[in-house]
Amino acid sequence: MKIHLKLKIENWKFSKGSSLLELLIYLAVLAIISGVVSGIFMSINKGKGASDSRTEVSSNLRFVFDKIAQDIRSATSSANIITPSDTAIPTGILTLIVGGNTISYSTTSDNRLQRTAGSGPEIITSSLTEITGLMFKRLETTNTILNQTYTSVEIMATSSFRSLNPEQQYIESRKTTVGIRK
Repeated sequence: MKIHLKLKIENWKFSKGSSLLELLIYLAVLAIISGVVSGIFMSINKGKGASDSRTEVSSNLRFVFDKIAQDIRSATSSANIITPSDTAIPTGILTLIVGGNTISYSTTSDNRLQRTAGSGPEIITSSLTEITGLMFKRLETTNTILNQTYTSVEIMATSSFRSLNPEQQYIESRKTTVGIRK
């Protein structure tokens, strides 16, 4: 048993072009799709910019704190920490002696961290970030049983991303304490 199907298209008329209404519908659909795709790309770009600013600020602060901590740990005694000299008053400058060399940390006029050592000043933060609120506080703890005084330095800093774009604005503050190794 064979089944034969024949489709007859006798009354259908095909036009050689498209009407104005079909063209308008096509353009409207294309505009909607383009708008959705461009919105997705703009959203991804905004997120990437915000993520990049957070990463830049965090990595700069981490590097700054690691570099300062390395120098503080290399100071062999509390006498090698020149500033801050008083435990009651935090300062914006850290000066210490490491291996016979005087090392100083401070912020520049454009809010970048500067490390000054025997070879001269060196900027150690990125030009994309700025450091504000940099403070160093000397802490001393006395063990009366052993009759020893332990010195450490509390470091506080705030870093922000330099951008006029509100989506890329990011500020991060950190605080840590580093002791001198004996």
